[in-house]
Amino acid sequence: IEKVGVNVLDFVLEPLASAHSVLDENERQLGVILIDIGGGTTDVIVYNETGVLHAGAIPLGGHNITYDIAYGVQTTLEQAEQLKCQYGSAKSAMADPEENITITGTSGRDSKTISKKSLAEIIEPRMDEILRLVNNEIRKSTYQGEYTFGIVLTGGGSHLKHVTDLAQEIFHLPIKIGKPQLS
Repeated sequence: IEKVGVNVLDFVLEPLASAHSVLDENERQLGVILIDIGGGTTDVIVYNETGVLHAGAIPLGGHNITYDIAYGVQTTLEQAEQLKCQYGSAKSAMADPEENITITGTSGRDSKTISKKSLAEIIEPRMDEILRLVNNEIRKSTYQGEYTFGIVLTGGGSHLKHVTDLAQEIFHLPIKIGKPQLS
């Protein structure tokens, strides 16, 4: 970074930066868990009145879902990312089995059609795995009290349709999608 003329003043732990942008003081004081589902990793940070109680990272994220789609429907990573963002669902039970998606053939292969439900059946197991690994990470915190504000999801993976429904099944806590706070 310094070679391009930028002076680094300090480093900030990624989940702290995310928490600062999407959580308010009440959430941090009264108890909240922030889950930042990024491309390569999923970060978790646990807050309560004493401040940060636990922080950790899971080495899986949205890119893993994209790879699963690319392999599952035999398409490019670029098209897999587009399918995930445009049509993907974290809950196959909530995806429409009647609504079809056309996947453009690549490298001379024919185009094909799959249902939104079939796409969700590729996505759901990986998102379920990510959230269960996060749940294991949360359990590493020694805090046994209540998380008044439950869980806040942020990052690119939080934009996946029905991700709050899947998270609710796994964590049994209130779930919301975090949006940057204006200050």
